[in-house]
Amino acid sequence: GIVFQMMKNGRAYRCEIRKLTYGIRLVNAESATIEQCYIRDHTTKGYGYGICVLGDGMSSGGSTAVIRESEFTGSRCNIASNSPETKFAVIGCRFRDDADITRSSIDAHPQGGGDLQYIVMDNIFENTIPTTLRTGTGVFVRNTFRESCSNFDVPLVRGRIPEHNHKFVPQADLNNLYISDNRNESHNSLFG
Repeated sequence: GIVFQMMKNGRAYRCEIRKLTYGIRLVNAESATIEQCYIRDHTTKGYGYGICVLGDGMSSGGSTAVIRESEFTGSRCNIASNSPETKFAVIGCRFRDDADITRSSIDAHPQGGGDLQYIVMDNIFENTIPTTLRTGTGVFVRNTFRESCSNFDVPLVRGRIPEHNHKFVPQADLNNLYISDNRNESHNSLFG
């Protein structure tokens, strides 16, 4: 895969990345752009991440990334994040999965505490569990959730108990979510 570690201005452009433990891994990256990439089939048990946006540990450091105009399919988790200084934006991407994928497309792990920040804007979600949020501050605007997201009986933007591997994480704080102008074609509730 691609690793941006402790660097500025990393860029992955028009890459196809498939069948790895981590497709793209950002570790304390000051700024990175992932654009027009096809990221798929990362299914390693316990890992299988398309993109990881993180710090030097689960609860320290952080990375900043813009992920745009990319397509994700078939990974255990398409975008995962943690670490308190992490900030990322997902703009104009397409997420589509198979029925046997039961993890979220975008996952905010609880170790980021309330400081983790994300923007999810102008994306299309098909046959997937769009998000699992256990911490941080986020904006969800102008996303389209296709009818096929009804295949999973969960809210489209879902807050969860702040656990990681069945262990409660006390510093987690899901706060200040702004949800507006999304198109819900599924039968699921938008938030829960």
